Amino acid sequence: MKRFKYLLLLPLLLILMYVPIKAASVTVTKGLIGKQDVSLWNGTTTTKTFTRSTSTDYTLTLNQIDWPGVDILQLYGGGVNRTRATIAAALTAIGTSSESALWLSPGTWTITSDLDASAYTKVQFVLAPGAKIQPSAGATFTVYSPGNITASPTQQWVITTGNTTDPVVFSNAGVVHPGWWYNSEWGDTISDAIASIRTAGGEVHFSTNMTITTPINATSITSGIVFSGAGGGTTVGPRITGTLAGVMFDCTGSRYLTFKDFTINGSSTTEPSTAFLLARESVGSSAGEHTFENIVKSA
Repeated sequence: MKRFKYLLLLPLLLILMYVPIKAASVTVTKGLIGKQDVSLWNGTTTTKTFTRSTSTDYTLTLNQIDWPGVDILQLYGGGVNRTRATIAAALTAIGTSSESALWLSPGTWTITSDLDASAYTKVQFVLAPGAKIQPSAGATFTVYSPGNITASPTQQWVITTGNTTDPVVFSNAGVVHPGWWYNSEWGDTISDAIASIRTAGGEVHFSTNMTITTPINATSITSGIVFSGAGGGTTVGPRITGTLAGVMFDCTGSRYLTFKDFTINGSSTTEPSTAFLLARESVGSSAGEHTFENIVKSA
């Protein structure tokens, strides 16, 4: 009898073996990735690599993303904080002995109190187009040298609005470009560029034609600053046009200034009285030993 029961169950088992099993439906969602989904280099290691496991349990060593430099907004500012604290945190983590490029993404970076980065001689500040640094009133951002800044000559990255002191200062000589400070009036802009290297010395390079309505403050400089254009041959440029009744370059109390390779011009509507004022200060400081090379007076 038991044998008969087993024979009855056998066809049933065979039928069950051939019943197809329907696979569960799976929805695959695809979308864009963000910075949080990738491994960014933070500037503190020399290997610039990371490891991850594959679906077959192998371990891969991959290169971290570092092509723009260290993305300090994402890595040290939580992706949203363009602040003094973010820049300071990146500098502290990287240290003074590592060569790193700090990439400042587009947007306004606020410096609410003094930030001295002059000890970070190997750090390059890479200003993306649209990235601006805005020190608060009374605050100064100090950088080792203009050579530690990566920005085009006409790229305004310093916001001076509301600042009563020098917003950006360099502790060592180098070449600065007035376009970095441009604030709608070139006289004040050039004065801001001079102020950034007034103590360290260096060069203020003119790369575009400029019209000034306020005097250029080149007073009390003894560090030896060069004011240069891109002139040469029969065409000397750029051209600095004065639309003011007084002095264009006020060099009172300054020594060892060099002016070369640009054109000075007076406006036909409001003609300046003096192009270069070279005089002693009221305290009697000497003012002399200046050099003029290839400076053209335009009619």
